[in-house]
Amino acid sequence: SYHAAGGYVAGLILQRAIEKAGSLDTQAIKTALDSLDVLTFFGHIKFDTTAESHGLQVGHSMVYIQWQDKDGALQKQVVWPPEGVTSEIIYPVR
Repeated sequence: SYHAAGGYVAGLILQRAIEKAGSLDTQAIKTALDSLDVLTFFGHIKFDTTAESHGLQVGHSMVYIQWQDKDGALQKQVVWPPEGVTSEIIYPVR
């Protein structure tokens, strides 16, 4: 599932940061996370280091889905980003 994949990648990110830091020191790991830029099965991982958005994941674009009726059955449809669209968004979105 999406949530299981996200949880697994969180552990993978921590592992990569610890390896990069070469230490379990909190500050060394934070510094490693700030400069982390990796590609995982979950997507590109990179964090914002500005004061306003520190720690925000900026490397990975989200995929937006909408449940839509297709032939009497609800199916997940990708509505964004444009290169992955499987169906146009139906308004109003509730």
